[in-house]
Amino acid sequence: MPHRIGLRLLTAAVTIAMLLGLAAPARADLTAFWGFSPTVATRSSQGFSIDVTKAIVGGEFEWANINEKKADLAPGLKTYVFNGMLVTPGRKVQFYLVAGWGRYRETLNTVERTGDMTNLGVGLKYRLLGPVKLRLDYRVFSLHGSPVVKTPKRFYAGITLGF
Repeated sequence: MPHRIGLRLLTAAVTIAMLLGLAAPARADLTAFWGFSPTVATRSSQGFSIDVTKAIVGGEFEWANINEKKADLAPGLKTYVFNGMLVTPGRKVQFYLVAGWGRYRETLNTVERTGDMTNLGVGLKYRLLGPVKLRLDYRVFSLHGSPVVKTPKRFYAGITLGF
């Protein structure tokens, strides 16, 4: 008899957890961004990301390019990153933290280096009108292997379309 009560309680707890998980719809955002990297020399950056969040947890794929500046020996950097996200709830403003792993390709003159990388970032999304948001982001990258710059940084502003 006690076994049945425990099984019923477990079933009820799992059912409630599933219903609560289904109560928050998944949301997706597509962002195009432009910014700069102040590492070594100030260089422009651009890219895009797509993220999906459910309640306060999400995931993101991002592709970005920081332009090379040969005169200052500042390498170009392309990144392909998968991130986990923690997002605050909010209708007008949402703050977020991201952390992830990916690959990079760094170029300077004719020398090219590739490898694994990790990144940490913070940012916010500010709803402008309907599904359109302004996104501001700061990232610190940790490039593994033998890059010219081990920890490049990047700031960006982007336009996000939610769907």
